[in-house]
Amino acid sequence: MLNLAPLCLETTPLSGINLIEASAGTGKTYTIAALYLRLVVEQKRRVDEILVVTFTEAATQELAERIRDRIRQAIAYLESGAGEEPLLKALFPEDEDHSEAALRLGDALRNFDEAAIFTIQGFAGVFSRTTPLRAAHPWIWSWSPTSPT
Repeated sequence: MLNLAPLCLETTPLSGINLIEASAGTGKTYTIAALYLRLVVEQKRRVDEILVVTFTEAATQELAERIRDRIRQAIAYLESGAGEEPLLKALFPEDEDHSEAALRLGDALRNFDEAAIFTIQGFAGVFSRTTPLRAAHPWIWSWSPTSPT
């Protein structure tokens, strides 16, 4: 039997594989948004370097909204210094300069439309269209007229 440790948002490693599996309403979206924020702040990742994949279109839209809101919350926290959320306090200790993180977060918010947040089938389609040779797919090209001839 697999013994899984509870996930701690502030200290969970951002490298390797982390499985987030839980029932509805248990905080998966919150957790993914928090890990995304950590990738931007701690790992200095741009939004076009982070991939988020989920099952449904509704979940994809909710994730995008929640991640964007999370970035906004972090920016507001840095601007005001007010708040008691443990993750933000851990990411931005009072005795450190966070100007670089603020710039990265601003860039992430401005460029958020480039974020790769897909359904499984959406990601598979994008991947096979953009990298067919690396995906070991044959190069298939088709054309159909926009109007009958």
